[in-house]
Amino acid sequence: MSHNAYLVRYKWRTGMLAWIGHRLSGLALIFYLSIHVFVTRAFFLAAKSQNPQAEFEKIYGVLTHPLFGLAEILLLAAVLYHALNGVRILIVDFGNGARYQKALWAGVMVVFVLLMLIFGGLMAAHVIGKMGGAA
Repeated sequence: MSHNAYLVRYKWRTGMLAWIGHRLSGLALIFYLSIHVFVTRAFFLAAKSQNPQAEFEKIYGVLTHPLFGLAEILLLAAVLYHALNGVRILIVDFGNGARYQKALWAGVMVVFVLLMLIFGGLMAAHVIGKMGGAA
């Protein structure tokens, strides 16, 4: 039996999907934190360089690139899902909400989608505006 057979046989229910989403969003946040530390260090080193203004402009050019704007939207998605699902987990674990787990996850997903449409849409409009040359 191949390793993929276990994935096919497993019953992909809401609890498992919520668990996978929580772990993946947590990993994404750890990855972001690593990049954040690296960029902060780059700014620190740029300030001590021979030409700090030129170094700052190089770093700023990377941070204002549209792909970086897309990464910020993905960061928003990871933070929102991880936070909302974390509240759901607290309710299930400490608030006697185990019997409402499916409904709570559906609520998390509804709130997640609404917030992503609002704030992710605003961020996407800003990124698209920057691409078109608008300030």
